[in-house]
Amino acid sequence: MKIKKSNLFLYSGTFFLVIKTVLSASKIIPYSDFMDTVLAAAGALCMILSIIMQQYKVKVLLIYAMLIGITAYNAIITGNNALAVTIIACLAIRKTDLKTYIRFIFKLQSTLVICHTIVAIIGSMIGTFNIVQNIGGITRYDFGTLHPNSFAALAFNLMIMWIWLNWDRIKARHIVFMICGSGILYYFCKTRTNFIAMLAVIGLVFVCGVKHKFVRLVEEVATVIIPLLSIAMGVAIILYANGNRIVLLLNEVLNARISLGAYALAHYSFTLFGQNMASLYTGTTWDPVWQLNGFTFDCIYTYMLVNQGIIWLILLTILFAKLAKRKNPKDNVAIIAWALYGVTEVQGLNCFSCMPILLLTKLFGKGTEQNG
Repeated sequence: MKIKKSNLFLYSGTFFLVIKTVLSASKIIPYSDFMDTVLAAAGALCMILSIIMQQYKVKVLLIYAMLIGITAYNAIITGNNALAVTIIACLAIRKTDLKTYIRFIFKLQSTLVICHTIVAIIGSMIGTFNIVQNIGGITRYDFGTLHPNSFAALAFNLMIMWIWLNWDRIKARHIVFMICGSGILYYFCKTRTNFIAMLAVIGLVFVCGVKHKFVRLVEEVATVIIPLLSIAMGVAIILYANGNRIVLLLNEVLNARISLGAYALAHYSFTLFGQNMASLYTGTTWDPVWQLNGFTFDCIYTYMLVNQGIIWLILLTILFAKLAKRKNPKDNVAIIAWALYGVTEVQGLNCFSCMPILLLTKLFGKGTEQNG
C-alpha cells in the first residue's frame, strides 16, 4: 500500500509495534526484554514524531503530552507499557482514515503470523523446533508461540480485524468458514475459552451482519457488558477466598482465572491508579493453600482491578459505552469481542494485540464517517 510522506512516522511506528507484538509471542525467534523495550521505544518515538508533524495547536499538544506522561508513569509503576503504547497510537491516528490504518495492521500482522507459523511447522518436521506442549496431560499445539493460548489470541485478533474490515461483504459462507476455522484452531490448540469467545462473536456477526436481526439488542449488550463483567470478576475474586461453590465452579470453567485474581488480591489489594506487583510475578512458589507454581494474570478485569488501576477500567467502560451508543453494528460486535476476550486474556489493553480498543478514536477524530 502507498503511504503518504506525512504518515511515514505513523506507519513506521506501527511496523515496530506490530513486530513487537508478534515476536513477543514467539518461542522460536530469539527475543529479550531489551529487544522488547527497544521496539516499544522506537514505535512510541515514531508515533510521537507523527503527532508533532500533524501541526496541532500548542494547547492540544500540551494535553497530549499530559496524557502520554500519565500513561508513561503508569507503565513505570506497573511494569507494563501496553496501555501507554495504545494511548500514543490512538492520539497519533486521530486524523487518519481508521479503516486504512486497521487494514495495514491486518495485512502486516497476518503476513507475520502466517510466515512464523510456516517456519515453525517446517522446523518441527525437520526436528529443529517443537510445536507441541503437554499441558495437564493434554497435547496442545503452540505453532511456535510461547503457549497455545498465545497463538489462539493472535488468531482471534486477526479474525476480529477481518470481520470489521469486511463487514458489508460477509455472507453465510463466510460464517461457515469462520466456524470451521475456529473448530480447527480448537482441535490443535485446545483453547476452550477462546473457542467459546470466537463462536459467540461469529454468532453476533450472523444475527447482525447477515440476518440483520437483534441489532438493537447487541447495542444494549455492548453498552453494559464491560461494567457487568468487571463487577462480576471483582466480586468473584473476593468470594473465591470464602470457598463460594458457584465461584469455585466458575473458576474451573475459566481455567483458574478467578483463583489467579484472588491470589493477587490476597497479596495486594484493589488499586485505583496502578501498583507494582513484580514480586508476585517473580516470587510465587508452590504452597498447599494456593497450589501455584507461578503467577500471571489471564483476565483483563482482575488485572486492571488489582494491577493496572481501576481508574483506567472506569475510563474504558465510559468510552466503550459512548461508542456503543453510536449504533454502528460492526463496532458493537467488536466491543463485545473485546469484552469477551478480556475474560480470557490481558492483551486487550494493547491495540495491536486486540484491535477494538483502537475504535475509541472515533469519539475524538474528525472524520467519523471515513473512519468506518
